[in-house]
Amino acid sequence: MLLALDDAISTVVLAGRGADAEIFGVIDLTSKIEVRIGAISLGRAIQFVANASVLGYDVGGAMVLYGDQERQA
Repeated sequence: MLLALDDAISTVVLAGRGADAEIFGVIDLTSKIEVRIGAISLGRAIQFVANASVLGYDVGGAMVLYGDQERQA
């Protein structure tokens, strides 16, 4: 999904970019080991995913979780 600034979902996500986030399913391409990235802001998580291939990570199967997980279940 392309992030559109006038899209309602994008607006909600961008408003919450300071929320705590965790990234699961990241693979370090050098060691071929899964790396869990947690306790970062949603904005940084989005930046990480956008730049993962340059940084040497595969995020093809990754999942970014943020906000109150109990409410989302």
